[in-house]
Amino acid sequence: MTSNLDDAGPAIPPAVDGATRPPARRRFQYSLRTLLIVVAVFAALFGSGVWAVQKARERERKRLVMEDFRVVPLALENYYKAHHRWAPAVCRDQDGKPLCSWRFLLFPYVEESCHYYDPRSEPWNAPRNRDIVGIPGDSIAFTLHLPDASRQARIVAITGPGTAFEEGVRRKVEELPPDLIVLVETRNSGVHWMEPGDLDVRTMPRTIDAADGKGISANFGDRVHVAFADGTVWALSTDVPFATVEKFLTIDSAKRHDRDVLLGPYQRP
Repeated sequence: MTSNLDDAGPAIPPAVDGATRPPARRRFQYSLRTLLIVVAVFAALFGSGVWAVQKARERERKRLVMEDFRVVPLALENYYKAHHRWAPAVCRDQDGKPLCSWRFLLFPYVEESCHYYDPRSEPWNAPRNRDIVGIPGDSIAFTLHLPDASRQARIVAITGPGTAFEEGVRRKVEELPPDLIVLVETRNSGVHWMEPGDLDVRTMPRTIDAADGKGISANFGDRVHVAFADGTVWALSTDVPFATVEKFLTIDSAKRHDRDVLLGPYQRP
């Protein structure tokens, strides 16, 4: 009977000292190509994480800007209920000297404050108002809570003939068409939020989101916010033509046009 050991073939004798051994197999083999692949994978994962964080921050910033805009029309409504008139664009003393903006008049309706002041007797930068003037820009809705040492206004009114804020005209809410734009966003107003200064329909820049930030312009992203007389706030694409927006800046023109038809295609969520 043939043994199974015979089928295994001749046994390999052990190597003797000085004899050449077959090269041992390495458990791991690295190459420059493998290293590059690993680095690329980690870079992609890191980039995806950064992108996700940036997107989350962008969504949060958009939400905060929209909240600020919704607060201000509500304050306008509360001011109207308390004083039975639309807030004037500029508060003046008996001699006609400008004292403060409508934003300062609305301050008690926007921010919780026990500060006493009489806006019709002292200017906005009077010593009595020093504590309000010094409030950080990133804690006031009128500045869109952006960290700005100048505390410049980033929510401004549309003023001039035929607007809701026409000076010298005592407006009633009932006479304002709901599609009328009363407040807009700007990036570079050049005025303190308490100081008089807005956009006059006769002299305002005839463009949207100009490079210098003047006029109707966006502070964040590719959208600019506007508030209508009915209290609603829309975020419009910066691609919207100024000629289209202009149709809703005065009372008579807003009555003749439909914002859903003309501005609706440019509305952003």
